[in-house]
Amino acid sequence: LEIYFILKKYKIDLVHTHASKATQIFYYLNKFMKLIHVATKHNARKGKIFNKIKYVTAVSNDSAKTIKNDNVKIIYNGIQALEIKDNTQKNEVFTITAIGRLDKIKGFDIVLESFKKAQKKRKDINLIIVGNGEQIKSENIYDIGATNTPLNWYYSVDYVINSNRQSYFDLSVIEAVSTGTPIILANNFGHNYYKDKSSGIITFNSNNQEELEDILLNTIKKEQEKNSENINLYNDELSDIKYYERFKQFFESLEWKKY
Repeated sequence: LEIYFILKKYKIDLVHTHASKATQIFYYLNKFMKLIHVATKHNARKGKIFNKIKYVTAVSNDSAKTIKNDNVKIIYNGIQALEIKDNTQKNEVFTITAIGRLDKIKGFDIVLESFKKAQKKRKDINLIIVGNGEQIKSENIYDIGATNTPLNWYYSVDYVINSNRQSYFDLSVIEAVSTGTPIILANNFGHNYYKDKSSGIITFNSNNQEELEDILLNTIKKEQEKNSENINLYNDELSDIKYYERFKQFFESLEWKKY
């Protein structure tokens, strides 16, 4: 009822919901209100409610495929680039960072195994792990736990690894892209978007440990400069301004006159 009275008080014409729970709640409330309802689906899990919504957006092709609705619009995420307040210094040693929960769905198992094998043959590489989970102790692996300032790490390292096995469009990847730091990225689901987008994004199959191991051994090198193609990709496609423009165009295409 509180939502109902707020929408009435401010004479809201359009409500945009994210994820299945909020979408379901407003779907039933809107049977009485008759407002324009836009719902965004961020993954391929759950969400039969999205099949019932007239206007649906999805963050990637793979997310869109799970919606049984002929009126789905794919609108890729975007974020506002955050400025680093302190003078983050780049590590003098060759450093890679992996950020996120230390579990299998995030692909940390393949990162750890690939790095350990590569490090036996290549002693100059170091891995910094930033995230929650059981602490990892191994040669040239530094587990610092969770952090509220992930961008500091993106700026200070040579490469960022994102090995998520079930990503539909990670905001953390966009953050890394915005810094210009090169990325080693699992090319599944929504991350297929990044294929051939920039020389600063190296992709691999998250189910192929040998492929990632080969990248660590033979492809990457210590970087002295930020990758301008990554920064341009952020500015041209993934900034908050571009995200706003995509949604503005979508909202303007809706059938307002019927409401």
